[in-house]
Amino acid sequence: MFSMHPLVIVGAGPVGLTLAYALATKHPQQSIVVVEAAAEVAIGATSRSYPLYLSPRSLGQFARLGITLSNERSWKNCGIVRGGRPVALVESTALARGSLIQELLDACCKCPNIRFMFGKPVATVEDRNDGSAGLHLADGTILDAQFVFDTSGCRSVLRVAAEVAGAVQHATPSDPSNYWVKILRFENVPTSTGYDDKYIHSIRNKVFTGRLQKWGATGMVLVVDLYTPPGAPTLTDLTTFDEFAAAVLRGAPELAPYLVREEALPDTVVATEYWLTNYVWGRHVAFLGDAAHATNPVLGQGVNAGLHDVAVFLECWADERVSLADAAVAYSARQVPEGEALVQLSNTLSSMVRKFPFMMVTMSVLRKAFPFWLHELPSSRLYTDDRVTYAEAWHTWHQETTLVKWIGAAGAAAAAGFLVHRLVK
Repeated sequence: MFSMHPLVIVGAGPVGLTLAYALATKHPQQSIVVVEAAAEVAIGATSRSYPLYLSPRSLGQFARLGITLSNERSWKNCGIVRGGRPVALVESTALARGSLIQELLDACCKCPNIRFMFGKPVATVEDRNDGSAGLHLADGTILDAQFVFDTSGCRSVLRVAAEVAGAVQHATPSDPSNYWVKILRFENVPTSTGYDDKYIHSIRNKVFTGRLQKWGATGMVLVVDLYTPPGAPTLTDLTTFDEFAAAVLRGAPELAPYLVREEALPDTVVATEYWLTNYVWGRHVAFLGDAAHATNPVLGQGVNAGLHDVAVFLECWADERVSLADAAVAYSARQVPEGEALVQLSNTLSSMVRKFPFMMVTMSVLRKAFPFWLHELPSSRLYTDDRVTYAEAWHTWHQETTLVKWIGAAGAAAAAGFLVHRLVK
């Protein structure tokens, strides 16, 4: 079953490190190599240290793997505050991404069969006749691998190569995502400003729409949506940091003293708008965490979806008599429809938030009035029910919103008919 060649994991993010630890502890005789393009892992207060909200399903997964998350690095029940008033509560454990990476890295470093290679971008992979794979790195190094797990995200070199080779394809949802943002960072924002880093602050005004939330140890990050309210400045046309920051801070002047000055325009983040139709490439490559990188954060399922991919793959390879290639095929068959449902659900929900907020309010009110008829909003349901699948959440959400629209249309038609009847009479 086990080869002299290592299992190679591309990407040292939450998905890659969780997979590395799970494989290392389950198969201590198997060597594992984690390859990461960055020269050092992104731990602590870095620009990649935005909050991650772990669902009960993810917390249960860590518990089963024997990974204990430090209470000192987490905070619970992060709420959403709008206009200084709490409007929602996220029942989850939240960590800055860098803190979660540190927790997982600490766990992996206790496993003698895990080796790390940092500062090693991947170039391509070859399928060999001897039953192994050759992972080519950008510096010319070739790693002999029993199997390659690509967890490096939707922009990974291997995924692009697989698409070019025709081994995998992607499909595009009918409802595009609206997650197109730029980011401003702040340090040491006092609570006297009305912003407490225990909460996500939803800011909506005449200038911009955005979310202010914890970043790193002492900072906060303002994620500014680049679709703007009517009459607001066209933020997408701004080309310098000063122009962008000045425009945004007109809507939140209390944050100006705490702005972290940058020379360049803040990074633009655009969610990809497609899902893969296959999560395997040949006999030696599997993609994990792909749909997680293609979903809008409004759904709160990014890292949770990626961790679920790991759990499903481990289930498919629970029997050691099953080859890794066959386990990967079984994993792909299970998760491709889940990935499609996740992207469709994410994009539909985010589009509704932007275009039809009244519909969101209507669904929330009807849910409270008829709790046995309607399910919770998907963003809440996927947190509170760790048994629900993305496909089920998407199916019921689509079905229920369609039904409510038909009832609304029928009610409007009946009202119009009644008015016409009264006028004619």
